[in-house]
Amino acid sequence: RLRNAILSPDGRQLAYYMAGARDPELNGMWLLRIDAPNVEPVKLGFFGAFRWRDADRLFFIPLKADAPSTELWQLDTRTGREQLVIPAIPESPFKIANGDWDVSADGRKIAYLSAKDRNVWVAQLPD
Repeated sequence: RLRNAILSPDGRQLAYYMAGARDPELNGMWLLRIDAPNVEPVKLGFFGAFRWRDADRLFFIPLKADAPSTELWQLDTRTGREQLVIPAIPESPFKIANGDWDVSADGRKIAYLSAKDRNVWVAQLPD
């Protein structure tokens, strides 16, 4: 029941989620290195949308249905460090509609459909 499997840009890692497993411990977000033999997948501490920023950094948006705006986080897959990139701000237009967002090829911007005004916005991101 693997869902939404996305390879890192260099093809070394696979981010995905599992849902509907008989064993509830198997459900959730996972990261798997596929460039080394006998490596076990690592369960991640969030659930939500995700996209690769680059070969070692994964953007994720934790599922918080009633939040005033969207939060964007970054996971450094080398260190396991999570960093808040864009905080939830009530008056902000950063509330993504229907999971409609993507990361630019250089990882410096995201484009998203705003749930507040139904326009497409582009956000410049810090390094």
